[in-house]
Amino acid sequence: MLSSTDDHLTFEVSSMSRLRIVAPRVYVASSLLYLTNSVVIEGSSHNGLVIDPAVTVKDLISLGIDLRKAELRTEAGFSTHAHWDHVLWNPALGNAPRYATDSAIQSLQAHRDAMFAEMVRVAPGHPPDLFGRGRLTPLPPEMHCVPWSGPLVQLMRHSAHAPGHAALFVQESGVLICGDMLSDVEIPLLDLTASDPLKDYRDGLHLLSTVDPELRIFIPGHGHVGYGNKEFQYRIGADLKYLDSLEEGLTCTDSRLSVPWLQAEHNTQWSHFHGHNEPK
Repeated sequence: MLSSTDDHLTFEVSSMSRLRIVAPRVYVASSLLYLTNSVVIEGSSHNGLVIDPAVTVKDLISLGIDLRKAELRTEAGFSTHAHWDHVLWNPALGNAPRYATDSAIQSLQAHRDAMFAEMVRVAPGHPPDLFGRGRLTPLPPEMHCVPWSGPLVQLMRHSAHAPGHAALFVQESGVLICGDMLSDVEIPLLDLTASDPLKDYRDGLHLLSTVDPELRIFIPGHGHVGYGNKEFQYRIGADLKYLDSLEEGLTCTDSRLSVPWLQAEHNTQWSHFHGHNEPK
């Protein structure tokens, strides 16, 4: 066991690396909490782009230890969208610049207090001074790639699930980092504050589908890594089927609803569109 200490908490961290290689120069570390995936893209000079590090303090400290073992220095961080579990950071990851889309940061600024309270409830102990406001640099609409020295990482902006959501496509390796999209364990979770959340989600899925000819691997924010176009199209189809049943008021038989909290989210979405609970 290795001990890692920061200014806030001390944890015992397993010496076994959680980082696994899923493609050349692409690593994933998964947390048991919500099956959350953190992604690292390796550059050519022992540098790394850390995407959505999550989700407990222990997870982030373990990730920092794994990066040091792999002799990777964090050059930059990126948050795919402004939900509390995607804007986390820890001193163990270094003092690198962190980025998100301009719209995502605006959303974070507007809802930071509520997000921080949810973080404290679910995954307490994160340094409050590293959470959100003033810590993320906005990438304006004219920027189409993450600013760092490693492989080209293309921004794919949309409004599904959250304002300013961005998937990342690493063309060199054919890897799509999806943010909170294309999960095999979560239903589509809509931004119900948007004027047309169903259209936003369908538009987001359509945008992601445009990488299909070059896709080899896709990594959802929660769930299992997907391999190949067949699995990619299956998950897009499953999400579209869910959206159609939600819009049309059909009884939903999606297997992902076996988890109680996802059933509760589905009930909320159903009530939003139909004004009453789904008939049993």
